[in-house]
Amino acid sequence: PTPVADTTPPVITLKGDDPMRLTEGTPFTDPGATASDNVDGDLTANIQVSGNVDTATPGTYTLTYSVKDKAGNEVRVTRSVIVEAAASAPQPSADTFTESQDATNGLCPAESIPQLEGIQRSVTLNGTGTMHSGWDIDRYRFTPATAGTIEVKLTAPQAMTIKAGNACNTQTYFRSNDALTHDETFHVDAGQLVSLSMFDWETDGYTYNLTITFTPDNAPAPEPEPAGDKEPPVITLIGGHPINLYTGDTFIDPGATATDNVDGDITADIHVSGSVDTTTAGTYTLTYSVTDQAGNYTEIKRNVIVTDKTPTPVADTTPPVITLKGDDPMRLTEGTPFTDPGATASD
Repeated sequence: PTPVADTTPPVITLKGDDPMRLTEGTPFTDPGATASDNVDGDLTANIQVSGNVDTATPGTYTLTYSVKDKAGNEVRVTRSVIVEAAASAPQPSADTFTESQDATNGLCPAESIPQLEGIQRSVTLNGTGTMHSGWDIDRYRFTPATAGTIEVKLTAPQAMTIKAGNACNTQTYFRSNDALTHDETFHVDAGQLVSLSMFDWETDGYTYNLTITFTPDNAPAPEPEPAGDKEPPVITLIGGHPINLYTGDTFIDPGATATDNVDGDITADIHVSGSVDTTTAGTYTLTYSVTDQAGNYTEIKRNVIVTDKTPTPVADTTPPVITLKGDDPMRLTEGTPFTDPGATASD
């Protein structure tokens, strides 16, 4: 029997996310992909990757993974890598908070009260020094122009306490122990005075890192990134597969159609490679391929089998048949003349 041709392309499975999102300047490591074939098995080692990612420049980059099986069936899969611009330093804005140095200290005497510089959505403060037990180390005061949420993140290598609210003895109170990081989030109204008081209950040295982030209530939500077109087109062969011909016949390619989930009918974009020589017996392969506007590629193959028209003569291996005439054996009396009755032969 004529062997069934392998026309099924391999399957590539991407590892990791698609699309992948990176921040500008972040190193990119390709998580790779795997490939398997219905006949050849694991083809992961044969995957070719084209394209590059420049994490120094924001933009969308495309990596193309391709592989062929031994029958020549090829598949390509793409991955988008989106490099997003790094967040720039926030600029002064009316919807952030104003700051004022606590010059009087009131009921919370402090060793040092650093003046914050600039008006920003996010500030990071670092404190260090020594103090008397139970005293306020540092105190920061803000007045938001609009209602919003303040997030306070405290990291310290020793036990520390922070109070947050509208006075020295405030309602929001939390503590960092043994170099733990603590997050606290609370809502403030427009024009509300916010005071952050740092305490260290030990008399030895202290150090801390404090990040304060203010998010206005009316801050617009980030727009979702539109999902990219990752689905390859579909090619459908017209006519038989395989096509059987005899030597000397005329071959006319019946063609194929192609459709895409986004681009619609892209039959006119099909590219056909390969040829058929009907003067010579053999099996010929035509490859139909197409790429949609998003760069998704697909291909399909058709086999054309040309058979020699002159039949091969059948070898004669059957001997003739001889049929004797007369008796076998024949009996005669001594002295009686013998006449051979003969025989017949046919083939």
